[in-house]
Amino acid sequence: MTQETVNVSITVNPAAKPFLVVDAAGNTVSDGGSIALAAETVGVADPGQTVVVLSGGTAPYNVALAAGSALPDGDHLDSTVNADGSETVILSGTPTTAGADSFSLMLSDSAGAAVQVSARRKIA
Repeated sequence: MTQETVNVSITVNPAAKPFLVVDAAGNTVSDGGSIALAAETVGVADPGQTVVVLSGGTAPYNVALAAGSALPDGDHLDSTVNADGSETVILSGTPTTAGADSFSLMLSDSAGAAVQVSARRKIA
């Protein structure tokens, strides 16, 4: 009987950081979750309020309105990449119509992790 030495190489990939979605109050928002935004006034410009902050996972992130969802006239979404690599999604503009407003966002990272969240607010 002959003995052989076999060298085995094992590569361990560190687990990916989880893809996190956090609202402006610091609460983690899960898939299907809802976010309450500050009320606004028709005709008054909103310089911007944070909707969510994306972090973890694999940057860059993708932010899009979910299918069938729309922002009210006068509003738009912007996103800013922060120094730590996270991304802040901001709603700004001048709403033109009073009433309850809601929209849904599809948020994803470049590795394919995705979360859909809805946001709601009142426009007076």
